[in-house]
Amino acid sequence: MFKRTLSGFLVVGVLSAIIGIQYLSEHFLNFEYSLNMMIALITVTAVYELVSAVGLRKDFAFLIPCLLFAAAIPLIPDLYWSMFTYFLFTVIILVSAIYHYKKVQFQDIVVAFSMTLVITTALNTASLMRYLDPLHYMLYVVMAFFGAWFTDVGAYFVGSFIGKHKLCPNISPKKTVEGAIGGIIANIGLMMLLGLLYNSIFFQLQLTMSYLALAIIGGIASVLSMIGDLSFSIIKRIYNVKDFGNLIPGHGGMLDRFDSVIIVGPFIYLFLHLLPVIL
Repeated sequence: MFKRTLSGFLVVGVLSAIIGIQYLSEHFLNFEYSLNMMIALITVTAVYELVSAVGLRKDFAFLIPCLLFAAAIPLIPDLYWSMFTYFLFTVIILVSAIYHYKKVQFQDIVVAFSMTLVITTALNTASLMRYLDPLHYMLYVVMAFFGAWFTDVGAYFVGSFIGKHKLCPNISPKKTVEGAIGGIIANIGLMMLLGLLYNSIFFQLQLTMSYLALAIIGGIASVLSMIGDLSFSIIKRIYNVKDFGNLIPGHGGMLDRFDSVIIVGPFIYLFLHLLPVIL
């Protein structure tokens, strides 16, 4: 537990540092794309871990296009060129599948291709937050990351102390119903606290925050976080890997830490179009 907790604080510290760099870049260095570069780095690492897990790490005809696509999408602001990149990536993977169909299992190609699309598109919503609200988008990025992670933290601690009823024993034996409920409650509180701290620290409580919207985001994001985590656990079970990597001690790889962000990020991006947090 100590190693997992320490690693969790390390991840939070790194993210906080990156957010600080983003703020300094925009306000003092006139460089707006450090967030995009961060998302690209995270995405490339996560995709590399996924492709490795399905056994295609040494098949460069699949590995290289997946990594290039993961790196390119967060750095392309133009919709036309973004769509062109999606099209080109699809064509390259299909051609590679035809050429290597005797050498590589088609199931592995489908998993690598589809999950690369999902991971890249979903994580890219964090960089798209800027166009949603140029003034407050960093709050939404923090909500997307912490809204996924804090569910796991709350569920882990509550489940460790009072967890008795297994949530999905065939997929993730350590997860409990009590932990899931604790994670949801903790995440609702965290979202509301984030809104209060953001309003207090940066705007001296001058913003009109919708704490109801924050609570709804916290509850739904918590459930979605668990769905994302369990879904990627299925992939690990199918390919018989404990973790996608060992980059973060106690947590596994980059994808192990961001599997829940992959579904929470798009949810928050879409939700904010319907029910704003800042009125």
